[in-house]
This record gives sequence, structure tokens and C-alpha cells, in this order.
Amino acid sequence: MKNIRLERCAIKLLPKLRLHEDSEIEELYLETGHEGYVSSILGAGDRSIWLGKVKSLKLKHCAVNLLPKLKLHEDNVMDVWLSGWWYGDISEILVKKDRTICVGRVKSLSLEFYAISILPKLKLHEDNVMEYFWLYAKEEIYVSKIFGAEDSSIWLGKVKKSLRLELYAISILPKLRLHEDNVLDSLQIVDVDSGMLQKDSWILNKIKTARSALGAFLIFETEEDPQTEPLLGPGMDGDGASGWKIKQIKMENSTVLALKGIRTDKSCVLDRFELTNPTKKDMNRVFEADERVYLGKIKQNGLAVPPSIEEALSYTLVDEEGNNLVS
Repeated sequence: MKNIRLERCAIKLLPKLRLHEDSEIEELYLETGHEGYVSSILGAGDRSIWLGKVKSLKLKHCAVNLLPKLKLHEDNVMDVWLSGWWYGDISEILVKKDRTICVGRVKSLSLEFYAISILPKLKLHEDNVMEYFWLYAKEEIYVSKIFGAEDSSIWLGKVKKSLRLELYAISILPKLRLHEDNVLDSLQIVDVDSGMLQKDSWILNKIKTARSALGAFLIFETEEDPQTEPLLGPGMDGDGASGWKIKQIKMENSTVLALKGIRTDKSCVLDRFELTNPTKKDMNRVFEADERVYLGKIKQNGLAVPPSIEEALSYTLVDEEGNNLVS
């Protein structure tokens, strides 16, 4: 069977499909904005609707609440896209305990709007390897349910090609945990402005903690050049994303300040750091020494940013073996 697409009232047919135990579906697409069309299905037991193998699972609006009702083949590997525009689209899932909705092996996971809030409820296979992971949150409320979660508490396993966070999704980066042996090709940060880095955000909390620990900015003076230590640079917290093995970081339409807290002296050597279309505020701003953002070690010719942004970064160029270049 190639595709199954059930929309609006047709979604009521889902429990009546009676698929063969060896069923294989290319794409299952479920969408309805009417809670009444899924109410009878929500009364069914969890994992009571057999689907067999599904290559692509797409749930939109109220259909997202049906995720716990679906049962997949134990060897299934699929792409998952969930889009919940309203709180009611995910309200049935939020009452579940964390890591109780088994989705098995997932090749790619894309969550939009309120669907991001169910991330702690999902349980991926312990050996899961994803190619792509993408979160899109246009408003802070879409991710606010996750703020109370422990850092590094949301297990993703391995993510190989791309981990992409757009807008307010940047705020839950410290909640994510990757396999210790994972090597991520690209961390992408898109459309993040300074207004999204509020006083309760993880980035500014880390800055506040760093200041408290140091008492104030630490000044390391030499005979040649007095220099202020960049916040969240050497000696700061190296947990979470700052300890990930990442080949490149790409930022687009974003403030360079979104990088704070992601890189420390414990971070890996970057092959490339790229910032395209930086915010006008960053472009017109003169960054003082104590305001520079710590980037760490990056390979020669791997820095692709406008000159004004380059002055906002604290970094060290290294050769292919990771050795500091001799000036």
C-alpha cells in the first residue's frame, strides 16, 4: 500500500482499516481541526491501532493527539512530522508520563508549533540514528512547557546530518541530549533575534551564573594587551551542547548572541562557522572586549561572517590537525 491520507471526518476510518500484519505504507497522513472527529479514537487503548511499517508519518492539528494510539512494526524506521497549531492538538499527550510514547527508530523528526511540547513524552529506540532533527517555534508559548525539564533530559540518540532550531526553539537546546559518540554535520540556528533571549532564557541564565561565579568580569592582563575574558568562554560550563562534536555551525537571520552558551573551551574544533544575514542591530553595534562571543577553535578558512561580526567573536584559528596557527 503506497499512501493513506485521512482528513477531516474521514479520520474516523482509521481504527477500521484492519491492515495486514505485514502491511507497508509509504506515507500515512492524518489531519483534522475538529476534536469531535477524533474523540472516539482517543477512547481506544494506547498502541491499539496496528499500522505495520510506515516510511513517513505526518500528523496535523488534532491528529497529533492520536500518536499514542498507533502501533508500528518493531523493525519500523520512519520519518515523522508533527504539527500542532493549538494547545488542544496535544493536550491528550501532555498528561502522559515522559518517555512513554514509543515511536521506535526515527530517520527524521520535525516538530512545529505546540507539537514541540510533546518532545519529552516521546521514546526513541535506544540505538536510534537520525539524519535530521528540526524544531520550529514561532512563539515562546510553543516551547514553554519544556522550560521546567532538566538539562540534557531529552534523549535523541544520534543525529548525523542536521539539527535545526528556528526562532524560539533555540531556548530548549540545553534540554537535548545526544549520544556521546555522535558527530553532527551541522547545527543550524535560524531567525533568532535578541528579543527571544529573554531574562528567563537558558542563555542569559548561563551568563548570569557565570557573572555570579566570577563576581564580575575577569580581567587577564599582559604587558602587551589587557584583555577581558569573554563570558562563557574558557573555564565556563562545558555540559550540554557545548560538549557536542559538531563539524559546522550555520546561523541565518540571527543575532550572534544566540551562540553564547553553545561554545566553551571544552568544545570541539569547528570545521566551519557561517553567519548569513545577521541582524541589523548586530551589524551596527560596536562590541566591546567584554561583550565578545566565544567561538573557540575553528579551522583556517572556516570562518564565513561579515567583518563587523568577526570583531564580535573570540576565536582561535587552527590547522587541519587542530594546532594553533603561528602568527
